[in-house]
Amino acid sequence: MSNVDVKIPYLDRLVSLGESDHIISFSRLGIAPVNILGVTIPEIRKLAKSIGQDYRAALLLFDTNIRDAQILAALICDPELVDLSQMKNWATKSTSWDVVDAVCMNLFWQVRDLDKFIIYSYQSDKELVKRYAPVLMACQLRYKPDMTQDQITRILNQTTPYLTDGRNYIKKAHSWVYRELWKRHKVFQRDVEKFIIENYDSGNPVLRWIARDIARKIKTLKKISKCVF
Repeated sequence: MSNVDVKIPYLDRLVSLGESDHIISFSRLGIAPVNILGVTIPEIRKLAKSIGQDYRAALLLFDTNIRDAQILAALICDPELVDLSQMKNWATKSTSWDVVDAVCMNLFWQVRDLDKFIIYSYQSDKELVKRYAPVLMACQLRYKPDMTQDQITRILNQTTPYLTDGRNYIKKAHSWVYRELWKRHKVFQRDVEKFIIENYDSGNPVLRWIARDIARKIKTLKKISKCVF
C-alpha cells in the first residue's frame, strides 16, 4: 500500500509486517483489498502487546482508515477514556467486518456508554455500523459471566425487531448472539432451541437462514457441552 503516513505512531512498524499474499487471502473472507497492509491478527496482537495502552496513538491510527491500523487501535485504546462520541465516530469509519469485530471484542464491550451505543448502532442504515449492535451483544454474553437472567433476556428482546435484516454481516452477527447464548447455560439453551424450532422452516428467508446456521454450528458446540440438544 502506497502513500502511508509513517509519521503516525507505530504505523511504520505495521507497514513492515504487511504481506501482499495475506491481502489476497483476506479478500476471500470478504475483506476488500483496499486500505489494507496485509498484517495478520496474531502479528497485530503481538505488536499491540509490545506497545501497551496508548490512547492518543489509537485515535490517530483509527483515523487512517487502514484496516490493520484500525485493529491495532482497538487493541491499544484505553476503554476508560472512550465516550459515546468516539464510539459513533469509529463505527462510521470502520473499513471491514473484522475491524468491527476487533473493536467490539477488544474495546467497546468494556465502555460505559455501551447500551446507548447499541441503540445508536441498531438505528443505523449502514451495514457495518449496524453490525456493531449484535456483535456487542455476543461479546457481552461471552465476556460478562455475571450477567443476570433479566439482562440476558433484555439482549434477546433488543435483537428481535432487527432479525429480519438479511444483509450478510447483520444476519451472521445475529446467529453469533444465539450461539453465545447457547454456551451460557442450559436455561438459555431452551430459548435457542425454541428459536430454531420456530424458524427452521420459516417463510422468512432471513429467519430461516439464521435458525439453520445456529443449528449447524451448535452441532460443533455440542461436542464441548454436557447438555443435550
